[in-house]
Amino acid sequence: SGGCAPVASLGELVSQPEFTQAYEQEARLFGAVMSPLLLAALEGVDTRVWRRLNVATRRQFVPYHRGSPVRDHLLTTPQEAAQAARTGMLVVNKVQSADPAVAAQVEAIRRVLGFEPNVNMYVSPPSTPGLSAHHDPQDVMIVQVEGRKHWQVCQPMAGGINLPTRVSDSPLHPLYYRYSRQQLEGGTCWERWLEAGDVLYMPRGTIHAGNTTGEERSVHLTFGFDSDFIWADFLKGLRMSGSFDKVHVLGDSSCLSIRDANRVVPHVPLESMSSSMADSRWAVEMFQKGLGGLGWSESCMTAVEELSGCMDCLHETLWLMKQIQTRAHAARIDPWRAQAAE
Repeated sequence: SGGCAPVASLGELVSQPEFTQAYEQEARLFGAVMSPLLLAALEGVDTRVWRRLNVATRRQFVPYHRGSPVRDHLLTTPQEAAQAARTGMLVVNKVQSADPAVAAQVEAIRRVLGFEPNVNMYVSPPSTPGLSAHHDPQDVMIVQVEGRKHWQVCQPMAGGINLPTRVSDSPLHPLYYRYSRQQLEGGTCWERWLEAGDVLYMPRGTIHAGNTTGEERSVHLTFGFDSDFIWADFLKGLRMSGSFDKVHVLGDSSCLSIRDANRVVPHVPLESMSSSMADSRWAVEMFQKGLGGLGWSESCMTAVEELSGCMDCLHETLWLMKQIQTRAHAARIDPWRAQAAE
């Protein structure tokens, strides 16, 4: 467990040394880490979100029966949502802009990490199974808002060991993300109860499963760290920019482990990127530092050092990435904001 003092925002939590040490490294439980004011702001988020159920948002509401989604039954009223949450688990997807208290925490995290997390809400009545054991293709932070929930957490295995950014539904695919009870028996696992005010962070690939027991319901928010770029994307951008003539060396699979290639690039520097090198120098220097922190093989170090010393190469690549990021963000469709505009 992490030993953080209570924080006033989730942005404050992700800036703590205890979180930084765990980021993309290991699962960590931060017990009783939310301040009373933060917890009070998030309490009641379920009923506030239910009030926003309508034609525009109803596909975000997914009822579950015994751990499986019931997609052929669309909820249409807040009353139906409340009833669904009394009889089985109810998941509401992409609530990051559905509630002001959640939106405030999303923005607090974005200011620290440089990208906006996706947030799903899970409401479960007592004695209800959650999703079966699986890993996610993004880091997740489970924020317990009300009640309590029991979690089994296992270290990555199989397709989860390399910080995967994609998953496959095919059991025969290397990126398959679900696990049987027999597979977990041979894994390194631990179990914990999450109480209101607790936060559980898990890097992508970490296996987990949760359920409620006894007589207490549970409301938790899952913040998914859906970043825009990993280091493999940076290398693609470097190739697209045509600014570095040894990009083929760095692109060789022997240069960088899959796990390092799948690590998230620094996103905060991209916010200050512009077409002007003078205005982008800090961002370029941050990427220079990031390049040096990866586990490059010895045979590739000469090319890495040359790239790190080529400020113009880095600037052209990062400016290209910034433009791609801007276009992707502009194309996003948010059903909650569309509802508010009507």
